Order: sequence, then structure tokens, then C-alpha cells
Amino acid sequence: MMRYAIAFAAGLTVAACTPTEPPVVAAASAKTNPPVERTGIVRRGDRGLTLWGPQKDVGDMAPVGTLRDNDNKPFTVNFADGTVRAVIVVPSLDTPTCSLETRTFNGRASDMGESVEVLVISRDLPAAQKRFCGAMGIDRIITLSDFDDGAFGESWGLLVKETRLLARAVAVVDGSGRITYLEVVENIPEEPDYDGAIAALAELVPPPPPAPEGGDEAADGDTPEE
Repeated sequence: MMRYAIAFAAGLTVAACTPTEPPVVAAASAKTNPPVERTGIVRRGDRGLTLWGPQKDVGDMAPVGTLRDNDNKPFTVNFADGTVRAVIVVPSLDTPTCSLETRTFNGRASDMGESVEVLVISRDLPAAQKRFCGAMGIDRIITLSDFDDGAFGESWGLLVKETRLLARAVAVVDGSGRITYLEVVENIPEEPDYDGAIAALAELVPPPPPAPEGGDEAADGDTPEE
């Protein structure tokens, strides 16, 4: 598995991320020049795929872009606003692997502390993302849609030419907007390296200390009165 950062080869192969309800997606917006095409980076099983957009690496500045929130309102992500972010890019939430990945990061987000913002980005329609979050109890992450024209995915070099969906990737962006960790999952149906992403976040924002067991009294060594 190709890793674009400190991640080591890991990943659990699960059911292929083939949409059961194909999202309505549009082709990338028309441009005077054709999009940059890159091959040999991602695949689905034995089938090689083509990525549209320039390659991003650790140390690059994260592209700023506008997406859609769950209410279909524009949501501009400014990565240089001082907030540390995990950027989780998936093909479609209505698929087994993407659903599992999103729920996993939602569960682990509580360990990161409130100072870390977690974004999950796909080309699902905003209404579908909202439905997913409600059904799955997603309450710690922000889901955003790139359904308009895929411009956000293309700016990150993660728009798949053959499917018009996004590739699977995980990035960590520091408060200045610089990418400090980036994993592009080579075989799209596989899960990312969760531990690698969490470790990268912990380097920027140490996790809050665990609460003492038994409350303050136990921590002070006092014996409760009978």
C-alpha cells in the first residue's frame, strides 16, 4: 500500500466501496486546459485508475476550497485559520468501507480533544450525508460534499477520472495550512491507517489527559464517608 507520509503499510481489506445508491455527480468543471492526469497511484483491485489534479505531498500547503454542508450551503475551508484538522476523503458514505471509516474516525475523534476539527469529504449529495449522519449517530465530525463539480477533490489531486468520485485519503493539516501527514490509499476498497493519522494529530495537539478514575476524591486519596 502506498503511503505518502509516516504511515507504515497497514490496512484491513473489507468489502469493495461500490455505491449501492450511486450519488449524482458531475464531471469536473470545464477548464481551458485539461486537468492533470496521474496514473499508477490508486487502483480498485487489479484495475488501475487515473487521478485528476496535481500531486500533493507532506510539506505542501493545503488547497483552500468551497464545499457544501449538510444543508446544501457553501462551506469554505480555510486551512490557515489556526485550526488543526484531519481531512478524511472517501468515495461515498453509502458504502461499507466508507461508512466504517467515517464511524471509526467519529469514535476516535473524542480522543483528539476539542481543538482538532475532523472533516469527512465525499461527492455524496448533502441530503444523503445528512441522512447518513443521523442514522449513524455521527456527532463529532463535519461531513462536506464536493458534488458540485469535484473542484475540491481535483485541487487535492484526488478526483478519480473513471468514476468521478474521490479517492480514499487521509490528511492532517496544521494551523498554518501546511500538510503534515498524507496517506493516499493505493487500493481504494481498503481502510486507511487510523493509528498513523491519530499519531500525526497527536504531534500537533497532544490529546487531553484522561480523567482520574473515581473522580476528584479518589484522585486526592480521600476515603468517602460511609
